[in-house]
Amino acid sequence: MNYDESLVTAEIAATVATELLEKEHPAGTYHIEELFKLDAFIKQFDNSSSI
Repeated sequence: MNYDESLVTAEIAATVATELLEKEHPAGTYHIEELFKLDAFIKQFDNSSSI
């Protein structure tokens, strides 16, 4: 199993960017964990063949 930290960071950033662009969220400044549940990221990694 390969734990490439930079690749994981990129996957998380891409998922967050996609979610922010495609769905409505409250205005303001938030930490990722305030807007998203871990399940959204787990699904992304399950669907990714690169990790």
